[in-house]
Amino acid sequence: MASASPDWRTDIHGQFLVEDISIWMFLKMTQPEERERTVRWFWYSSCLLFSKRGDYDETLRGLGLNRNDDGRYYSPWRFIHVSEWSVEDLARHFYNCGLRSKQANILFYEFARNWLGKLSAAPETPDWAHLPTPQELFNRKKAQ
Repeated sequence: MASASPDWRTDIHGQFLVEDISIWMFLKMTQPEERERTVRWFWYSSCLLFSKRGDYDETLRGLGLNRNDDGRYYSPWRFIHVSEWSVEDLARHFYNCGLRSKQANILFYEFARNWLGKLSAAPETPDWAHLPTPQELFNRKKAQ
């Protein structure tokens, strides 16, 4: 893969870890639109949330969300926000996308620690007052 993400780790045989590819894809699918200029901050904040085992679960508990994994579906969608957002907003978003606590505490934990470890400095905080308004998303027509 000539265009592989530098965020993916490899095993002892030089093969990319499928877990890292899956997490990278999940974060790409759930990140804000590029035009909103908050993608880097989204990744940074997300990785901070997942870099300590139990923080995601604790945040869900604080929001009063049922952390029971039964009956929840994996359905990633873009993070849409109108103004400054918090860790609680991110946790709610990931919960609604179907991210389970077990995944966050194992797979996302390793990815987040690796991603944060490659940063030389935290990204610049977005200028929340001057971000463009998110565009409304329209569903495509159903096949005829």
